[in-house]
Amino acid sequence: MTRRVGIECIRVLVYVLAGGVGVLAQAVKPYLRIETGAHAAAVKSIDIDASERFLVSASDDKTARVWELRSGRLLKVLRPPIGDGNEGALYAVAISPDGGSVAVSGFTGASGSGKNPIYIFDRASGALRTTMDGLPEVLHHLAFSKNGHYLAAGLGRKNGIRIFETAGYSEVARDVDYGDSSNWLEFDQAGRLLTTSYDGFVRLYDARFRLLRKVKPSGGERPYSARFSPDGARIAVGYEDRIAVEVLSGADLSSRFEAKTPTGATNVGFALWSPDGQTLCAAGRYRQSDSVHPILCWDESGKGRRSSFPAAGSTIGDIRALRLGAIAFCSFDGSVGVLERSGTVRWRSSPDLLDYRTGPAVLLASPDTTEIETAAFDFHGKAWKRSALGFSVSDQSLKSPVPHNAFRQGPLTSGLDIKHWEADYHPTLDEKPLALEPYEFSRSLSIGPGKDSFVLGTEWYLRKFDSQGRQLWATSVPGVAWQVNASRDGRFVVAALGDGTIRWYTFEKGQEVLAVFIDRDLRRWVAWNPDGFFNFQNGGDGLIGYQINRGPDHEGEFVKVDQLRNVFYRPDVIAQTLKPEDAAVLVSARNRIGHISKILAGGRPPEIDLISPAVATVDGDYLLQFRVKDAGGGRGRVVLRIDGTEIEGRAAVDVRGTSADVNSRYVPIAGGEHTLSITAYDAKGRIEGPPKTVRLMKSLPPTGLRANLYLVAAGISHYSDNALSEGVRFAAADAELVSARFKEQEGKGLYRKVTAVTLADSRATLKNIRVEIAAAARSVRPGDTFVLYLAGHGLAESGEYYFIPWEAEYTNQKNLLAKSVNREQIQELLKQVPTNKSVLILDTCGAGAILQGRTTLSEKAAIERVAVMSGRAVLAASNSNQMAMDGYQNHGVFTYALLEGLQRADATAEGEILITRLAEYVQSRVPVLTLQKWNYRQAPLSRIEGEPFPIAQKAAR
Repeated sequence: MTRRVGIECIRVLVYVLAGGVGVLAQAVKPYLRIETGAHAAAVKSIDIDASERFLVSASDDKTARVWELRSGRLLKVLRPPIGDGNEGALYAVAISPDGGSVAVSGFTGASGSGKNPIYIFDRASGALRTTMDGLPEVLHHLAFSKNGHYLAAGLGRKNGIRIFETAGYSEVARDVDYGDSSNWLEFDQAGRLLTTSYDGFVRLYDARFRLLRKVKPSGGERPYSARFSPDGARIAVGYEDRIAVEVLSGADLSSRFEAKTPTGATNVGFALWSPDGQTLCAAGRYRQSDSVHPILCWDESGKGRRSSFPAAGSTIGDIRALRLGAIAFCSFDGSVGVLERSGTVRWRSSPDLLDYRTGPAVLLASPDTTEIETAAFDFHGKAWKRSALGFSVSDQSLKSPVPHNAFRQGPLTSGLDIKHWEADYHPTLDEKPLALEPYEFSRSLSIGPGKDSFVLGTEWYLRKFDSQGRQLWATSVPGVAWQVNASRDGRFVVAALGDGTIRWYTFEKGQEVLAVFIDRDLRRWVAWNPDGFFNFQNGGDGLIGYQINRGPDHEGEFVKVDQLRNVFYRPDVIAQTLKPEDAAVLVSARNRIGHISKILAGGRPPEIDLISPAVATVDGDYLLQFRVKDAGGGRGRVVLRIDGTEIEGRAAVDVRGTSADVNSRYVPIAGGEHTLSITAYDAKGRIEGPPKTVRLMKSLPPTGLRANLYLVAAGISHYSDNALSEGVRFAAADAELVSARFKEQEGKGLYRKVTAVTLADSRATLKNIRVEIAAAARSVRPGDTFVLYLAGHGLAESGEYYFIPWEAEYTNQKNLLAKSVNREQIQELLKQVPTNKSVLILDTCGAGAILQGRTTLSEKAAIERVAVMSGRAVLAASNSNQMAMDGYQNHGVFTYALLEGLQRADATAEGEILITRLAEYVQSRVPVLTLQKWNYRQAPLSRIEGEPFPIAQKAAR
């Protein structure tokens, strides 16, 4: 049954021949997964170790998770091999009594292969230790014996149960005389085994797995769970088909009594006893009038008063009794938690998903579906909250609440005789059934333009039919298709799904082209396409990642999308995905970089071995020491970040007594608490490794000791190549004025000294910019503020931003880009500056007269990459040629608003203007000014990475 040892030698040989890349030599297929630190789909099984240290949970999201039972802290994510569709969904989990091993199974193994493996993980490391396969059907339940010597498995359909000894995980017993699925198994302290089956029977086996009794209880036709009382004298049975809890004799399975349950066509299929046997509890599909699913408990061992404790927003998938009367639970809404005996929540892990079960006609869309509007639910512990939201693909913006716009319309559901499509197994067209799979449930409908076809959203698929009911295509979806809407232009169908995503598919063939996941806080979001390109806001790139299978006998690897920023973070590609005229942008990016599977096949990024302490209190600079360990993809550059801002640090050449492979750097730290992260890229600079973090504390400077501000301002109105001088007439003068405005801050309360260097026209060469930033970096201290202002021509190429210095000449596009300051160079310059209180201000105009086809959108997206990759605050505008030539009161319009904001933006009670307030002022002011003068709105860009900091002191009135 186990095949780990025999196959391991083969795997080692393949690994060596593949060059030790850490993945198999064949092409890698990455599986995109939602990963928010919580389950992202229904949780149907939990278990507790004997010492009540750990809770383990298994989910349809294809992961099992290990939680610290006391606090709810997530300790480990277990990732078995997964596949397309439902392959890899986990229905069962069990933890050995000593807490060392975790068994998981469900819809596992290659689809249709008949292997249906059980995976045994090491709880502490998350490593997959054993794979047990050869089972004939999907598994529904797993249970370890109390002494840890046996593992029992309940199989689907008429395949019964299997018992394995845990020394080598070989089969020692089986019973296949079952008429339907076996859904539950439990051992008592004496080693007896109890099972249930949908064939109606509850079975009791002795400690040698010989059948003692087989009884059909009277409480229902489909017994689901069965639990021994602590003394083994009684058994509580919950049913799938009735809201009933029946108590049987633990000796002969004879019926004793039924607890007094509420009425209704539902169930409380999971029953349990308190550790003292005095309380009986149950839960399941039963819900209260407020749509909250409670745990019901009865005093007097099930014969007394009933109490109700609100627990979850959906069907409760399992409950477990804990000492002192607490109850652990899980739910189909993805939550896991612990209720105290009083009914208060000790802790709850809830999915960061929006629930789109708000009605099939709620999803509104513009004619081309580039703008959508919908509503979603979010469960907040004891109640549901409904929120309206809107997302624009073109603007890459999320709004909530969102003003209604008649331009956006709901799905067309009339015009064809389609019935029973809403919440039914049997939808029809012209009274004829539409072909679905058995048990496939229809949820939503959208009739296409011309009414000659329509899309049906079900719990498993999007299906397109013609007006005669012939299926044109079927596309598997990763969650229930609660809402669908076909675009009026006939190009796309957009669907709001049960996994918390909204996805766009081609109307012609059903191919996915775009997806967005919006966190339930309605702030974080991430959008991506099948090639791997993505955009995000507010840390949203930490919400998804790719699982890579390493073969059937190894745990899956997981690469978070934020590790792929260097290659796949392309806001311009995502913004233009649905525009047919911009298809060339995606094709160019794909041809230059390749598909995500190609990048991930290149090997794992390096790992950081931290030598320095992970928590430290320092007086001066922090001495960081670490090793970089090649994990298969080679070793590239190392990145240090303080609170998300990239810094360089300096080599600790005075450190002696360390081995040659130890990296030692001094890292300057400002007063207060900070997080230092260390990562390393692979040799090709494409995948960033997972970070190691250090928590640092340093005493705050004495009160009254003020910081300094350093400014480098470069502005070019007259280029050496006169062809580039058009459209930047105010840049040099604006650089002078920005320097003067900041210089006014000297001695005003925020800054003791302001050092401002202005590089105008011929002085604004790449060499001089580098020299002045390096000079400032030598003087800047961690608590100081640094500003880099660049005004002139800027452009975007292949998603990257370029600032054109004075000496650049246009002989051809390639030469101009080579002579310009690119994003990587800006990033390298900024990381020399040892403070996270730094801001990059860009007032640039695209060189549109020379380089055709560049758009403001592309330039703004490229500037946004600068902010994200450097971790610095960025305020920027990418002006049209007309705006740049006309200006506003002899300034660039963006710089005019900036200068104004440094005096007028809202301030704190101490009179300090935070960088966020300055950004808000400029963002609101520029559209007003451009609308007044040019009769259209120009929106500047701001992206503030990290904590906001004061940038100016507002003058007292």
